[in-house]
Formats: sequence, structure tokens, C-alpha cells
Amino acid sequence: MNIICRNATFFFIAMLLSSCASLSPVGSGFYKPTEEEKASADYGPFPENYQELVKQYMQTQLKDPESARYRFEMKPYKGNTSAKSKEKVVYCWKVATYINAKNSYGGYTGEKLDFFEVRNGRVIGYLSIP
Repeated sequence: MNIICRNATFFFIAMLLSSCASLSPVGSGFYKPTEEEKASADYGPFPENYQELVKQYMQTQLKDPESARYRFEMKPYKGNTSAKSKEKVVYCWKVATYINAKNSYGGYTGEKLDFFEVRNGRVIGYLSIP
């Protein structure tokens, strides 16, 4: 896939998930913040060290974390977690990256698109898209 097509695909998926507002399933029963709520929300400080936070988090998730290859295509953007009620919504920064790492057989799995929710210097949510 050429770089322009890959970047367009990445951007489309990131915006699609951003419009869903969370890494959790969205649908009936989940609260959807209004535009006014999102505009006035406290997202916490911008995670300047987002790449380091993601890599530290993935140390606990991957079979062979030392083999991981990361490709960050865009800076973090504002988002929120999903919740059943307005009071339980957490406003955070969304981080998207491609990750390719070795599996338990020692072979690379191929790049996967991974999304992270970051708030106050730590990863609070994670979703991988094969």
C-alpha cells in the first residue's frame, strides 16, 4: 500500500474511532457527551511523552516487547471514554500508532493499528485493530 493511501486509511480510522468517542463499544446505553461538554472538558495535560507511555504500557502486553516496532503517524487528539452515565465519562487524549512485534513463534505478526487513551501520564484504555 502506498504511503498516501496508508496515511489516508490511518487518518480515516482514527477519525472514525474518535467520532465514536471511546475505545469501548458504543451504542444504546452509553452516554454521548454534547459538543458543549467536550469543549469545556478537562482532558488533562497534553502527553508530551506519549510515545514513551505507549511503549511502557506495551511492555506488559506483548509476548516479545523488545522486538516491537512502533510507527506514530499523528499527534494525540482529544477524546473520551465511554460510560453508562455522564458522571463516569473520562476525558483524555487518544494516541494511535501502528505496532509490529514478534509472536510466540518468533515471527513478526504484521502491523496492527492500536489506539490508546492517555490521561495524567498513564494509559487508561487500549484497543488493537488487526
